[in-house]
Amino acid sequence: MPLRRLVPLLALLLSLFSMAVASRALVAEWTRLQDADRAGLALADLKTVLVAAEMASRERGPSNALMGQGAAAPAVLKERLALARDRTDRAIEALQTCLRARAGQPRHAMAQRHLEQAVRQLQTGRAQVDAVAAQPHDGVDAAAIRQAVQAMAAVIPELGPAAALMADELQRAAPALAPSVQSARMAADLREFAGLLGSHLTAALTQQRPLTVEEHLAFERTRGRLDQVRGQLALRLDDTAAADAVQAAWRDVGRAYFSSGLDLAEAVAGRGARAAARGPDPAAFAQAYVPRMDAIVALRDRLLAQVSTAVAREAVDARWALAITGSVTAVTLLLLGLMAATLKRRLLDPLGATVQVLHAMARNDHTDALPVVKRRDEMAEVVDAVAALRQHARRQEAMALERSQLIAQLNESSNTDFLTGLPNRRCFVDTASQVLARAAAEGRPVSLVLLDLDRFKSINDQHGHDAGDRALVAVGEVLKAATRAGDLAARMGGEEFVVLLEGCGDGQALQFAERLREQLSRMRVSLAGGGVLQLTASLGVAVQQAPDGPLDGLLRLADAAMYQAKSQGRDRAVLAPPGGWVGPEGA
Repeated sequence: MPLRRLVPLLALLLSLFSMAVASRALVAEWTRLQDADRAGLALADLKTVLVAAEMASRERGPSNALMGQGAAAPAVLKERLALARDRTDRAIEALQTCLRARAGQPRHAMAQRHLEQAVRQLQTGRAQVDAVAAQPHDGVDAAAIRQAVQAMAAVIPELGPAAALMADELQRAAPALAPSVQSARMAADLREFAGLLGSHLTAALTQQRPLTVEEHLAFERTRGRLDQVRGQLALRLDDTAAADAVQAAWRDVGRAYFSSGLDLAEAVAGRGARAAARGPDPAAFAQAYVPRMDAIVALRDRLLAQVSTAVAREAVDARWALAITGSVTAVTLLLLGLMAATLKRRLLDPLGATVQVLHAMARNDHTDALPVVKRRDEMAEVVDAVAALRQHARRQEAMALERSQLIAQLNESSNTDFLTGLPNRRCFVDTASQVLARAAAEGRPVSLVLLDLDRFKSINDQHGHDAGDRALVAVGEVLKAATRAGDLAARMGGEEFVVLLEGCGDGQALQFAERLREQLSRMRVSLAGGGVLQLTASLGVAVQQAPDGPLDGLLRLADAAMYQAKSQGRDRAVLAPPGGWVGPEGA
């Protein structure tokens, strides 16, 4: 396919691919925005459910206070109850509006049915409260009080399906917020159980008597559920990952309710041994007990505020991402269009005309404006220039290859001992530092064996430097044969050699040094004038102690161990203690 057709086709395919990728990104960001909007709506509805449950729970306080006074209750208690009922009715009506807006789905229909049952249960409970409150104080029946308390408490479970529905929708839209949502619902349950715990005391406080067995069992059951929810919340909130404001609110709950309000309820419940002692009436108890539960509501609201902030931030981020993705997509498509137009005008059209001329020249067509290639015209000069450039590039490549080979040879010679063929001191230091760093990262031991030929100066003095060189070469061959693939053997200078053993502890390193010493002692070096030369060596072994210790310290330890071997009679291997020797080296 001609290039003048291929390039536009590629530009079109690239545009289509970019549009497909951008469309996928746009759909993802749009879905993210819709999830954020759904999460915001579900959060608002969840707040409505929790507030309705809270108001129904709060209504029990003034209800209990009014029942505790009976027909002689002051007007202020009746006014408080009327206000509480009005708040509950408005909260229930708001929840009914939410569920009516979601009508048509099976789960919403179930929640609606339970809400209708909650309204009927609320009416029943209020009727029983009013019946008890209409009786004289001395004629109040404890069973009637407990029945009224249970009827009012039965309202809250009927709101549970609506709360579960809203929480589930919120968690589906924003799965990352599920822990905070569940914690907020637990806080609402904690408030309900705390309120119910106080309501169990209403009959006993009204009649100024200890709790009956039935009342005490109900109190303990609710206390157990309260402790269960408290433990679950503690596992979620007593954590460094929770927000500081949430942790502070949780600590406030511990101070305000569990260290004060719960003690107040337990003091009333435990009045069995002090039955004659007169306690507070239900109104006084509610006035002291209910405010201590406000910290639980504050915790719930703090958790919901945290969820609300996260949902709002997610919505803002999704909108920005959607706008940016759309803008980038539009700019990308515009740039692709401009690129295609520019390529056509500045490259493809001139290139097409040049191709036609080249085809004519290849056919030896002399009718075109440009002369044939055989003639010395401008086109011939272009071809010659291209050929010259290609030849020049080839020469440059050959020179670069030659230069690379020369550099490699220089590096090899600079890092290799010319006599033994082993790495020299410079190469050893560079490579050993890398080995030590790698071993420290992997937590592996590293050992160093420093070898010095015994009485090497006397060999040079008695047999000449050629014999000394032969001895050094022979030692190098022994080291090459004795070391493993991963070990590093080098000539440090003169008659001194070194071996770095990666992955070897002190026991393995000392065994290696002993084997090496024995091989050297068995080695015989032929002299030029006849005869053989026997060698011995003193070896110092050091093991890296600190995981990131320097090479110099390891060399010093090995050197000190080697001098110990010298001082102990030579032809032996000595392992340096971890901390080195006390006193001068070789002492």
